[in-house]
Amino acid sequence: MPHDHVTSGRLETGRRIRDARTRARLSQEQLAELLEVERRTVVRYELALTDLPLSRLLQIAQALRVPPGDLLPEAPPPPP
Repeated sequence: MPHDHVTSGRLETGRRIRDARTRARLSQEQLAELLEVERRTVVRYELALTDLPLSRLLQIAQALRVPPGDLLPEAPPPPP
Protein backbone atom coordinates (compact mmCIF):
# COMPACT_ATOMS: atom_id res chain seq x y z
CA MET A 1 0.00 0.00 0.00
CA PRO A 2 1.40 3.43 -0.87
CA HIS A 3 0.08 4.99 2.33
CA ASP A 4 1.90 2.40 4.44
CA HIS A 5 5.16 3.27 2.72
CA VAL A 6 4.63 6.99 3.38
CA THR A 7 4.00 6.28 7.06
CA SER A 8 6.98 3.95 7.36
CA GLY A 9 9.13 6.50 5.50
CA ARG A 10 8.15 9.23 7.96
CA LEU A 11 8.90 6.92 10.87
CA GLU A 12 12.29 6.02 9.39
CA THR A 13 13.16 9.69 8.81
CA GLY A 14 12.23 10.47 12.41
CA ARG A 15 14.39 7.61 13.66
CA ARG A 16 17.30 8.78 11.55
CA ILE A 17 16.95 12.33 12.87
CA ARG A 18 16.95 11.04 16.44
CA ASP A 19 19.96 8.81 15.79
CA ALA A 20 21.92 11.63 14.14
CA ARG A 21 21.00 13.99 16.97
CA THR A 22 22.22 11.57 19.63
CA ARG A 23 25.43 10.91 17.66
CA ALA A 24 25.95 14.68 17.58
CA ARG A 25 25.46 14.67 21.37
CA LEU A 26 22.63 17.18 21.17
CA SER A 27 19.49 17.16 23.26
CA GLN A 28 16.11 17.79 21.68
CA GLU A 29 16.19 21.21 23.34
CA GLN A 30 19.59 22.04 21.85
CA LEU A 31 18.49 21.00 18.37
CA ALA A 32 15.31 23.03 18.78
CA GLU A 33 17.38 26.09 19.66
CA LEU A 34 19.55 25.63 16.56
CA LEU A 35 16.40 25.36 14.43
CA GLU A 36 14.65 28.20 16.28
CA VAL A 37 11.64 26.02 17.07
CA GLU A 38 10.12 24.65 20.27
CA ARG A 39 11.38 21.35 21.67
CA ARG A 40 7.98 19.78 21.05
CA THR A 41 8.45 20.40 17.31
CA VAL A 42 11.65 18.33 17.36
CA VAL A 43 9.78 15.62 19.28
CA ARG A 44 7.05 15.61 16.62
CA TYR A 45 9.61 15.26 13.83
CA GLU A 46 11.36 12.39 15.60
CA LEU A 47 8.08 10.58 16.29
CA ALA A 48 6.71 11.31 12.79
CA LEU A 49 3.70 13.10 14.24
CA THR A 50 3.93 15.96 11.77
CA ASP A 51 5.01 16.48 8.20
CA LEU A 52 8.61 17.51 7.71
CA PRO A 53 9.06 20.10 4.95
CA LEU A 54 12.15 19.67 2.79
CA SER A 55 13.42 23.08 3.90
CA ARG A 56 13.30 21.95 7.54
CA LEU A 57 14.98 18.62 6.71
CA LEU A 58 17.83 20.59 5.13
CA GLN A 59 18.10 22.79 8.25
CA ILE A 60 18.17 19.72 10.49
CA ALA A 61 20.88 18.10 8.38
CA GLN A 62 22.96 21.26 8.54
CA ALA A 63 22.49 21.58 12.31
CA LEU A 64 23.49 17.93 12.78
CA ARG A 65 26.34 18.20 10.25
CA VAL A 66 25.17 15.26 8.18
CA PRO A 67 24.27 14.99 4.50
CA PRO A 68 20.50 15.40 4.03
CA GLY A 69 20.33 11.97 2.40
CA ASP A 70 21.44 10.38 5.67
CA LEU A 71 18.10 11.44 7.18
CA LEU A 72 15.95 9.97 4.41
CA PRO A 73 14.66 6.40 4.24
CA GLU A 74 15.81 3.96 1.61
CA ALA A 75 13.90 4.13 -1.66
CA PRO A 76 11.06 1.61 -1.86
CA PRO A 77 11.62 -1.41 -4.08
CA PRO A 78 10.02 -1.16 -7.51
CA PRO A 79 6.64 -2.84 -7.87
CA PRO A 80 6.74 -6.41 -9.16
